[in-house]
Amino acid sequence: MATVERLAPPPGAVLVRVRADAPTWIDRVPSVPAGHVVTVSVSDPTLREVSNEDLLRSGYRIVGVHPWRAATDGHAAVDLLVTAPLIQAQPAWWRQLLEVADRAFDLRLGPVQRVLGQEIALHLAH
Repeated sequence: MATVERLAPPPGAVLVRVRADAPTWIDRVPSVPAGHVVTVSVSDPTLREVSNEDLLRSGYRIVGVHPWRAATDGHAAVDLLVTAPLIQAQPAWWRQLLEVADRAFDLRLGPVQRVLGQEIALHLAH
């Protein structure tokens, strides 16, 4: 049996899940501080229909669709991959993001990496 090599998430990274019912999810999350970009995966293709202008203005980049509706408690959601350097450099922004989050997954944990491995790979491929 061949083993599949997985890319490791950046040390201290967190995957933040925000419930989203429409492309207006972009208005619920705080804009990423200047000089940073946060990758986003969506659980439903319609959530990708955010204008390029809104994405650029907000600092988010959609990397694809993750078919994890069951893992999102049956709701559509966007998942944001936030790195430790961004969290440390922008604690006020980080607190604002957590206020709108439904869940935050610490990617240092092996079980989280196993369950969300395909989704993490989607973020890391970009």
